[in-house]
Amino acid sequence: MNLALMAVSMVTKTEVENPIFVQQPIENIFEFAVTPGVANKFITPEQMRLLAEIIGEKGTLEYTPDHRFIVKLPTEEPKSVVEQLEHSGLIVMPIGDVLNIKACDFCYGEKAESIPYAEEIASELGGLKLPKELHIGFNGCGMACYRAVFDDIGIVYRKKKFDLFIGSKPVGRTAHAAQPVAEGIEPDELLPLLKRIIDEYKENAHPNERLFKYFKRVKKIQHFHYQDMSSKIEVEPAPCGD
Repeated sequence: MNLALMAVSMVTKTEVENPIFVQQPIENIFEFAVTPGVANKFITPEQMRLLAEIIGEKGTLEYTPDHRFIVKLPTEEPKSVVEQLEHSGLIVMPIGDVLNIKACDFCYGEKAESIPYAEEIASELGGLKLPKELHIGFNGCGMACYRAVFDDIGIVYRKKKFDLFIGSKPVGRTAHAAQPVAEGIEPDELLPLLKRIIDEYKENAHPNERLFKYFKRVKKIQHFHYQDMSSKIEVEPAPCGD
């Protein structure tokens, strides 16, 4: 085809464009998550106006069940976007196969004692690249009303210490809560323990292997032994094999 077009150009003395070749402009799309805070669930009017201004007519804003907004917008200056949002008090996080932390609102701040621990976990581990997306759920009291025990790793603050749950299966017909693996973890021991669990999973899990599948396969994470928390009745396997 190219030789034929060249020949026609030589005969007609004019340049002939390839009618099959369609030149599409390349556009950089910046995708990220944004949230007002770990415990804070309120976005101010000023922050909403800034988001609307940054997203413009070509971007999109999607609210997720994890109390985050997913933003997608064409831009050549992602660093400037992040700086503006963070300056307004919003937290910007990567999306994809990364670690996310979801915390309750701590009864709108009335049960605030454990908020610093949740914020420390988010600061140290949030956005960490992993074999598969992983959610840490954090609840500020034993009511666990934000369903931390249905996240990959659940943390419940109770009697000034922490209870730990690992390996929920949050979706599907065989969904189940995470396995309770420890009670009464001292506050200064929580973050180091989480880091060891995450490091082990990151190092040894297969690509796209969720934490509950990894735990089921290896039977042990740190010194916690796997127990089957799935349904005890026979359930027809899903077509996807999940």
